[in-house]
Amino acid sequence: MAILAGLSLATSSFALKHESGNHVRFATNPQGVIFVTVRTEGHDAVFILDTGATVTYVDIAALKLDARPQFFVPVEQTNQRTSRGVYQLQLQMGEEKISGQFIEIDLTGTRRECSCEVVGLLGMDLLSHYVSVEIDFREGIIRFRR
Repeated sequence: MAILAGLSLATSSFALKHESGNHVRFATNPQGVIFVTVRTEGHDAVFILDTGATVTYVDIAALKLDARPQFFVPVEQTNQRTSRGVYQLQLQMGEEKISGQFIEIDLTGTRRECSCEVVGLLGMDLLSHYVSVEIDFREGIIRFRR
């Protein structure tokens, strides 16, 4: 996860389209990481709710998606400049459908470290479109309010 914290984007122009929905179930690991099941392109996938990520990232290779990036954005990562593809995808959390542009990332190291099948990070670009995001640890539910 330390590598993920070092990521910074040179651009953050991402459009999201929302439909109905209000809550999703989540699970945590012993370190308190929040895992959410997200449906993307017809497959259920595990994402981490990451309030420290400015944008939402998706591991395109791990999802085995046959998709081409719409464009590339420059990314700086621990003394290294590179670029990452931006993909148009639809994510579904519970009843909530979100169409948007999401940045590719390689989460191989994260999967190895947490012994989980995580393929994405839900970032603040997505979460900030709500008036509030309530994490109810007792009930294991995240409520999204507009």
